[in-house]
Amino acid sequence: MLHTTLIVLHAGAGVVCFAAGVASLGLRTAASWRFRAYFTVYFGALFALLVFMAGAIAVDWAGLDATARLIYLGLAALGLYMIWRAAHAGDRLRRRDGDWRPRYLDDIGFTLISLFDGFVIVAAIDLGAPVWLVVLLGVVGVVGGIQAMNRVKARLAAR
Repeated sequence: MLHTTLIVLHAGAGVVCFAAGVASLGLRTAASWRFRAYFTVYFGALFALLVFMAGAIAVDWAGLDATARLIYLGLAALGLYMIWRAAHAGDRLRRRDGDWRPRYLDDIGFTLISLFDGFVIVAAIDLGAPVWLVVLLGVVGVVGGIQAMNRVKARLAAR
């Protein structure tokens, strides 16, 4: 029961993080109410996602085999890296040094692509997809995410 609750909270935080991250793409300054509304929710939800994931892993740790433990530790490391990228995005937006915008978008984009891939991969696994299809969907998600972020950068640069 606790594991299921933590997973539901983890997934909910992921959805909120994704939506707030998309809303944060167009931010131009940290001095606006939108920064406090969008970016703060984005970062907070990303942090909550990681906390709930860590809780779910801790609850199941004793029953996991070595492979599952390594996979979960890898996902936790990815989560920490995503937090780092999100924090850097906030710093870039606050400072607005030189060519800050493309790097800001890269940081937010990395987390959005990671979240999207997570949604797709978990859904495919839950639906019983074969491993080759799960891997293919993950790769397609990354490639499509990179292309989408490049379009976002081009559109925002044209403004």
